[in-house]
This record gives sequence, structure tokens and C-alpha cells, in this order.
Amino acid sequence: MAMPEPEVFAKEDCLRHNPDADDCKGWVTTRYSELGTAIRECDYHMGRSLERNARTREEYPDSPNPPAWFDATAAGERWDDDY
Repeated sequence: MAMPEPEVFAKEDCLRHNPDADDCKGWVTTRYSELGTAIRECDYHMGRSLERNARTREEYPDSPNPPAWFDATAAGERWDDDY
């Protein structure tokens, strides 16, 4: 069974569209965040968002063990707090 074609939107619909910079490139399509929110971004901005998310996951791992840079004495916080 073939995959349906993604719905394509105008570059002005890109979440990060800046008319002064005009840096949107590629198709503007919808992706869904980890929370299920629909986000419309062009190929260029979507790639940058995915790279930024990967860096964030690397710097702030979902682990009970804090990364080497974490200093609990700096703000009196614990790494694995339940909120």
C-alpha cells in the first residue's frame, strides 16, 4: 500500500517563517511534537528543529544519573526530582 502524499502548505505557514529573512526552504508540511501538537515547518526549519532536539536530549539525558556537568550545589536542586 502506497503512503499518502503529505499535505503541503505555503511557506508563510511555517512556524519559523520570517518574511524579512525569507529563509524557508523546501516543502512546508505538518509534523507532530512528542506531546502530539501539530507543527508546520519547512524542510529547512524542520531539520534544524530535529537537530536542536537531538542536542537537547544529549545534554539533558532522561536518566536518574546526572551528567558530569550537573552541580547540585549550584542551585540546591537534585537531578532526578519528581515534579
